[in-house]
Amino acid sequence: MAAIDGIDPGAVLAEGWADGLVPIGAQPYVGHLRPFGREFPGLSAAGLHGGRPASVQTDALARGGRARIGLVPCARPADAVATIGWQGAINRRSAVELSAVLRSWEDRHGIVLAGLGFATVTLLVPHPPADEAEAHALAAELAALCPDVLAEDGPVDGFGLAGDGTLAGLARLLVGRPVWKLWWD
Repeated sequence: MAAIDGIDPGAVLAEGWADGLVPIGAQPYVGHLRPFGREFPGLSAAGLHGGRPASVQTDALARGGRARIGLVPCARPADAVATIGWQGAINRRSAVELSAVLRSWEDRHGIVLAGLGFATVTLLVPHPPADEAEAHALAAELAALCPDVLAEDGPVDGFGLAGDGTLAGLARLLVGRPVWKLWWD
């Protein structure tokens, strides 16, 4: 857990933004990242946790198959990724880096890890963004962590093609959505 404590989630996301979303070159095309540009916009402000949490359909976590319960000895859901050494995002982020970002989301937005697959992460979002303006900063963080949310649909209900491959499109999809599934190619 000390390794997670030593990681700055903002730095992880800024690196993911630069390495995974901004093309190489002196004048890279970044139209897909509007309203932001080639620089990572920083961590989103802590969400307002007022009101009742969003409800989730009973089959939302096990779509496409059966799910199993995994018990991991850790203090919080985000730490499970690093504790078990999950390698599903290894092409982009280490398990410790992913845990650091997930901790940050738990603290700022109440978003919690609900499932791990071969290369998938399922997150419960008790207070999803209410509008696109609120969702833009969260969309930037999701894309910086998992660039495939802009480019791929994946084997789960991915965001990529449904969001037109843009940050604005992803923000539109996050509004009111209580379950987010990320997939790394």
